[in-house]
Amino acid sequence: MYGWDTLVLLKHYLESGLSKTAIARQLGVSRRVTYHWITTGQLNREVSETAAPRHRASRGTKLERYQALIEERPATYPALSAVRLLNECRAADWETGALS
Repeated sequence: MYGWDTLVLLKHYLESGLSKTAIARQLGVSRRVTYHWITTGQLNREVSETAAPRHRASRGTKLERYQALIEERPATYPALSAVRLLNECRAADWETGALS
């Protein structure tokens, strides 16, 4: 996404009489993006109307379902290797039928 300053420059270049191709070259974007900004009316928006940044909802990790096992096994067996712990996680999946 491009910032407000880019749109202000675009508006300035349009008012200066530059071609859309020259504007795209100046801004380092494609002509298609330039046309999109013009046709969607993004140049007429006020600064206060800029949208707040969107944040993705956390989906969790693949290890979440093994969290208890990962914390409990090394505490019980400090010399447990990562390979052995991985095998135990896989075995836990096999037992529950939740193969993925």
